[in-house]
Amino acid sequence: MLYLFLTCCAGIYADQSIPIQTDTNSMIPQDMPSLINYKHMQNIMSGSGDHLNVILRVDDASDPELLEWIDEFSLHEVENRGTFTVLQA
Repeated sequence: MLYLFLTCCAGIYADQSIPIQTDTNSMIPQDMPSLINYKHMQNIMSGSGDHLNVILRVDDASDPELLEWIDEFSLHEVENRGTFTVLQA
């Protein structure tokens, strides 16, 4: 029983000296295209984090009703949020 207790204590002591990496970005290959795109997006959208991303999935992006809604929504956001940045892809 003493052997089990000493083995357990040694394991707990050894566990404290093993470095733990919790940054998931460092575990991903740095030349991975999706990580490069993610870092590029972070650079573009840097700031305090109080931003609104609107992604629309539509069949026809040239629909006049949709374009009118986008225009009205963007005006509403500019009036109510103060700052507004438009990014076009």
